[in-house]
Amino acid sequence: FSFGKTSLRLPPTAVPWAFLVPGFNLIAPPRLINDAWRAADPSSRGGQDWMLQPGNRWIRLTWGAATVSVVLHAVGWTVGSSTVDAAIAANRWAAAGWAAAVVAAGAAVLMVQHVTERQERRHEQLVAA
Repeated sequence: FSFGKTSLRLPPTAVPWAFLVPGFNLIAPPRLINDAWRAADPSSRGGQDWMLQPGNRWIRLTWGAATVSVVLHAVGWTVGSSTVDAAIAANRWAAAGWAAAVVAAGAAVLMVQHVTERQERRHEQLVAA
C-alpha cells in the first residue's frame, strides 16, 4: 500500500501467517517478497501492471537452495548410521545440505539488500513527486 498499490495478491494480515503456517510458508513468503519487489518498481505507473513485472532473481535462488538443503538433510537422515559406511554417507549428505544452506543464506542477504535498495529508490521518487 505504501507505494500506491491498491490491489494486493494477499492481504497485509497474511504476512505473519505466511511465515508461520507449515506448507503455506513454502509458497507465500516468496510471493510476498516478490510483490514487495514489484510494487517498488520505479517504472510502475499504477493499475495492476506491477503484478506482471519480473520477480527478484535472488528470491528464487534463496528458496531453491533452502529447499535443496532440506531435501539433502532429509536424505542424510534416511541413510542412518547403522554402519560406519552409512554414517559416512549420512555425513556427506549433511555436508551437501549445509553447503546448500550457506548458498541460501548468502542469497537471502542479497535478496533483502536488493529489495531494500529498490524500495528506498521508489520512496525517494515518491517523496520528490
